[in-house]
Amino acid sequence: MGARISKLMLLLMLSGCPSGPDQTASFVGTWAVTSGKSISTCPGSQPVERDLSTAGEMLTITGAGSQQLLVNVSPGAACPTRFSVAGDLASADSGQSCSGAGVTSNILDSTLTLSGGMLSVSYDTSWPVNGMTCTLVLTGVATRR
Repeated sequence: MGARISKLMLLLMLSGCPSGPDQTASFVGTWAVTSGKSISTCPGSQPVERDLSTAGEMLTITGAGSQQLLVNVSPGAACPTRFSVAGDLASADSGQSCSGAGVTSNILDSTLTLSGGMLSVSYDTSWPVNGMTCTLVLTGVATRR
């Protein structure tokens, strides 16, 4: 009985250990968005498209524990988003929201993908306005600064 409990405790302790080396290092740093676009859409309004190649968007990515990143977009955003890393793909953790300027936005399906020294960025957020839901979809490519 005692050996069985010891094996169970060892199994439980090991299940909380990371599955391999931390893969966040290749993401960490400052990245400049050099191409792409964002499209904001609200019901009853024309979509607003913005060219990101001239917008000066920067991503500041820091490590936040094993296989975790915090990503902050600037200028303008003051809400870091937590991502989980698996290889060359980082995906925003579900259930995150960001509040600022009287609005709370929900982080939806957002990813960062490393390939050939470039970072492909995809952000998808939504927020309520007068009982309706507006969305922002951003896709672009960033280079390390």
